[in-house]
Amino acid sequence: MKFDLEGYIHILFIMPILVVLIDCVFFTIGIVLMAVKSRFLQFFFGFRSKKFWRVFIMLVWFCGLCFSIADESINYLSIGVPLLLERNAQTQALTGTVEKTKKIPHHLYRTEYKKNLNDVNAYWVTISGKKYYFMAKGNIRIGDNVEIVYLPKSKVVLEVKFIDS
Repeated sequence: MKFDLEGYIHILFIMPILVVLIDCVFFTIGIVLMAVKSRFLQFFFGFRSKKFWRVFIMLVWFCGLCFSIADESINYLSIGVPLLLERNAQTQALTGTVEKTKKIPHHLYRTEYKKNLNDVNAYWVTISGKKYYFMAKGNIRIGDNVEIVYLPKSKVVLEVKFIDS
């Protein structure tokens, strides 16, 4: 199974950076509303029970946005940024046995690779003691013998072949 570098850049960089930018815009709008509207500022100077729910909703709003920004940055942009610096010519090959797998929970747009592969799953796979970002159609199991072609900086697997033992 082969995946192209442009598809990975879309999945791991472009979509997460758009989510982070949109979240930052909403975060800024919330801060501006709190600073400009006097009713949002009143809870800083005098707490009333009627204002409690407004404060609670704003805190939940900010916490949700902060979590979303951190999640996108840590889980996807940490792979996507090094991926921008790599090219297909820099690939390396490795043959080994899958030692550990962890399925990555992610958004729907990350599972629909090239529109018609709805059952593509993303994994963190450990092969020969090193962790790789891995996409496979179907499931991958511990003990599977695989031959991978990957990018060395981002540890993104571009091609995988299952070897019968």
